[in-house]
Amino acid sequence: MSALLKGVAAHATRDTMETHLPAASTLARCLFDDVPAAVGIYDAHTLVPLAMNGAARAWAEADVSPDQNGIAGRTADSLWNHVPAVLREGHRAAVTEALQTGRPIRLIGMVRGRWSQTVYRPAALEDGSAGLLCVCAPISEGSTLSDDGVVTRRSADDDMGPLASLTERELEVLRLIGMGMTSDQIARELHRSAKTVQGHRNALGLKLGVENRVALARIAIRAGLTALSSESVVELGRRSRRANRRAAVEVQARPFSAH
Repeated sequence: MSALLKGVAAHATRDTMETHLPAASTLARCLFDDVPAAVGIYDAHTLVPLAMNGAARAWAEADVSPDQNGIAGRTADSLWNHVPAVLREGHRAAVTEALQTGRPIRLIGMVRGRWSQTVYRPAALEDGSAGLLCVCAPISEGSTLSDDGVVTRRSADDDMGPLASLTERELEVLRLIGMGMTSDQIARELHRSAKTVQGHRNALGLKLGVENRVALARIAIRAGLTALSSESVVELGRRSRRANRRAAVEVQARPFSAH
């Protein structure tokens, strides 16, 4: 991984990879262009981004357009400020631990409404300085996490994205829709009436802005809910509800300012 990082960082100092990765850097091109993940390389001391692929820019909502400076001039704080507020504290702690211990850290949880893993891996850059490789990828049904010495933890917080308004029961129903169950099958699974399940489906459609079961199934699969157990989805809903309550309390506690 260190050798791969050296090959990437030497040529990928702007936000477009194609013109900066030599043809010989096949592994680097695969890492940035072919892997369905957000990939970023950072200076370990300043956390200034040295290179990010398109998925990483979308994940960080950096919204940086190609220019003469690319992305190299952005500061660490300006990058962190684009990370969802609810995730910043936990991810900052993971980065600090990874750099202090030299061991890669994997956080598992919801990132922008998708069940994901984010790995922070210390590695050497081309000039011998310390770097940090960040890879964030969705976890889909049937996928397995590598057991390669990475310290794996459940993220302290979740960024539920468009699913933030859903209740525990609605998340359960959405997961089962994603698994291909009909309303009658879901009713039997949850020990509820078909009418109650239909009510949850209607609520899901209104909250998520879709009109049919197929669209709901796609949302469930994309979010990674079908990769989780029923118990995990319920716990996810509980965590989301507690986070929403904390956010509401914080809003109420803010001083009112009249203009």
